[in-house]
Parts: sequence; C-alpha cells; structure tokens
Amino acid sequence: MVAARAHKPASKVSPNRLSTVPDMRSQPRRQSRTRNGSSTGNRAGVAQPEQDGRREPSKQNRPTNVRLPASTIQRTITVFGANVDSGGLRGAVEQWNNQQRQLSQQEKGALRAAISAANHANAQNGDAPDKATAILGNYNGFNLLSPGNKLRIKGILEDLLGAQLASGMTTQTEVDAFDLLLTRATVTSRSKRVTNQVAIAQLPDALSTAVRNQVDAAKARHLTLKAKSSRTAKRALLRGKPEDLGPDAATGMVGIRSPHYNTDNWLPDRPVNGIANLGGVQRGLTTEEVAQVYWYGYTKSVNNDDSAFIEFNMGTISQIGGWRVLYDYTTGDFYLTLHYNWHKGYNPFFKLTDA
Repeated sequence: MVAARAHKPASKVSPNRLSTVPDMRSQPRRQSRTRNGSSTGNRAGVAQPEQDGRREPSKQNRPTNVRLPASTIQRTITVFGANVDSGGLRGAVEQWNNQQRQLSQQEKGALRAAISAANHANAQNGDAPDKATAILGNYNGFNLLSPGNKLRIKGILEDLLGAQLASGMTTQTEVDAFDLLLTRATVTSRSKRVTNQVAIAQLPDALSTAVRNQVDAAKARHLTLKAKSSRTAKRALLRGKPEDLGPDAATGMVGIRSPHYNTDNWLPDRPVNGIANLGGVQRGLTTEEVAQVYWYGYTKSVNNDDSAFIEFNMGTISQIGGWRVLYDYTTGDFYLTLHYNWHKGYNPFFKLTDA
C-alpha cells in the first residue's frame, strides 16, 4: 500500500459554498443491500447497513472514447470498478500544463508508453496509487528515470487517473462540499485503508456543530456502557447471544443507523474477533472491554454480522443530505463521510483528528 500524500489540492472552494448552494438532488438514493446480497429495510425499526460502494456513473459522466490510430489497440483501465479510457488518459498526459509540476516531453512520452502497455491484468483492482504503480511498473522505460522524477510522475499519474474518473457524487453541490473538505484537510489520501484527516474545528460552521454533537453523543453512550456489568457481558458471549446486549447500546442513541462493514476497504482493517473471544477469559472484563462487548452486540443484533464501525446519520446539513459519522468503538476514532462517495479518486472518509 502506498502511503498517503499530504498535500492541498490546487482548486479552492468558497468557504461559504456549503450554505449557499441549493440542493439539486433529483434522484433518490439507491436501495442498500446487505453483504449477502439480500435487500435491506425489512426489519421494522432497524436501519440496515449500507455498503461503501459507489453509484454507477451516468453515461454523460463516463470518459469519452478517443479515436486512436489503427495500429493502436483500444483498452480501458478499470479503477474502482469504473472504466478509464486509455486513449483519453494519454491525451490528458499530452495536455498536462501544471506549471508547479511540469512534465518534460521525455516524461510525457514515458507516461504515454506506460499507459499504452497497461492491460486489465495489471490495472483492474486497487486504488489510484496502486493503479499508478501497476501501470508504471509494467513499462521498462520508466526505470530509466531518476528516483525523484519517478515519485513526481507517479503522483501526476494519480491525479490524471482521478480526473478521468466519473465522480461518485450525484450533484455539483456534493462535489463542492467534498472539495471544500479536501482544502481544509491536513492529510489527503487516494489510498484504501488510509483516510483523509481533518479537524472538526476546521469544518464549515453548521457541519462542525452537527458533527461535534454526534461525536459527543456517541462518546457519552460509550461511558454509559463502560458502567454495565462485566458478568452480564461475559455471559452473553458465552451463551453465543451477544445480540441480546444490542438494545442497551442502541436504544435512544441519537442518530444511530447501523453497523458499517467496510466492504470496499477504504477504512483501516479492524478485526473484532478478539472482542468475541472475551467470554472465555479467566478474569473480569475491564470497563473498556465491557463497552466494546455491548457495541459488538449491537452490530450482531442488526444483521447477525459483526463490525468495528457504528454508523450515525446526521441527515441534511446546509441543504446537503447524506452526511454520516462513523465510530470505531475498538479505537475510539471517528470518521466523516458524504454517503461514502469519492471524488477525483480520493478516499471518501475523513478521520476527525480532534474528536
């Protein structure tokens, strides 16, 4: 996995954009599906978990095919399940004119040749950094460049890949909101399992207030669960009925929606088998372990599956719907996302550094 590159995107967005741009949403959110493929929404009173996949991009947002010479084989490169036309990507290399990160003709030639050599075998899976590594690693001429130039060119290719992707957002309002978060982030990342990072204090005012209230509510419930009985928590695990603890964790919990299963691996890996095995330890549980067992019981009660992440729905804020806060009860970390959607290939989650 390639480490996140800490940088500020070049584009700037007005700080007031979140509160002034009207919501042009015209299409309803698609129905969520559980990990086993069954339709959600069947359990009365319980919101079912959504996956962190993206919508199928509309035809008008898909990259336009570019006519290539007869001697060139037309290929597509698959990123996040969306096809990027290799001809269009080569054209974007030729048109690159960023004065702060310039490309010489030799470097443009190396990039175009590497893209032409890419195929589905080495470019199907992974995030934009992995994809750039696969594309460039397939081209021997790339090894002739200096280490510094390799790193710079790889970063440029990541930008080009991101720009060629159809956005996961449904409206320009969402795009602007996401771009604003990127400008205020201390770390931006296109890598899976490595999220962007931003402080709650740096969010636009209305969003900052809503996020802080949701984070504080989840932390308060965690403190309440720490005071629960260690014996009760262990007994539920030993009986194979951790879901019996679920109501104590969720009842009256403002905003709680469902577990989040991280099926696309944008969030860090957080196994919970250690919590499931606490029933067999020959000692009393710590207060922190008790709280974790109760949260674990909640995830099991929703879909008979486990997860380290609890999802909270904050609804519509400044005319933008779909804001979610995710709570990692195994670490105490919180994340913000705009309905799990990425833009320009960036990770859709922002770790809240001052939660």
